[in-house]
Amino acid sequence: MDFETAAECYYEIKRAGHYKEEALELLWSECSSSNVLTEAEKIVLTQALDKIQRSGRLGDSASTEQIWTVLTQHGGFQREWARIVAERLLGKRK
Repeated sequence: MDFETAAECYYEIKRAGHYKEEALELLWSECSSSNVLTEAEKIVLTQALDKIQRSGRLGDSASTEQIWTVLTQHGGFQREWARIVAERLLGKRK
């Protein structure tokens, strides 16, 4: 799993950004092909992403919380998330 891509996608989904549809598809692709995630994690993520796509509920929803809970169990995601957020706060990224 490319944790940088996963973190970028999660950020876009969380903020309901302009590229949210692409982010949903890309995160699903990253998760389904991951050799880092367990099968149980893949199921939870797939269900959460499907629910977001069907309902259109992004931002602070139960589904985005489920995605966060699974992904933050992995150090690679945590590092990339911290880097992305820091760069955005410092104005190095939009």
